[in-house]
Amino acid sequence: MFQLIVATVAIVLCSVLAIGAIWYGGEAFAEASSRAKLVGIEMTAQQIDAAIQLYYQDKLHWPTERDDALVEVLVSGNYLMPLRDEGWKISTDELYRPVQTGQCAIINEAAGFGAVCPRCDDEAQKGLPGCSTPD
Repeated sequence: MFQLIVATVAIVLCSVLAIGAIWYGGEAFAEASSRAKLVGIEMTAQQIDAAIQLYYQDKLHWPTERDDALVEVLVSGNYLMPLRDEGWKISTDELYRPVQTGQCAIINEAAGFGAVCPRCDDEAQKGLPGCSTPD
């Protein structure tokens, strides 16, 4: 009988610890997910930029394609591995991937700028990784 009581108390204590870890650790898990999304977008942007540089070194001219068409040229020329996410906006002076406004705020918060998503034409906010375009 004593062993049954000890086993029951041990199960209750383990359950309380598990619930506490989930309750208080949930915010840390969400923050880690936001940081992972930010890092993933930044790494993909760096890979695209490096692939464009390699293309230039081989062809001695910049690619004329834009956006997803440029990604296809880079992939077919073996300058870039196929991307997991589509919708990249690539031109001579821009390289970005549009995200939802909520994701924009999460990405900026993960980068340490607070949960804001300013307009892209706001000169004071140019250093933020995420911004919103006027509709």
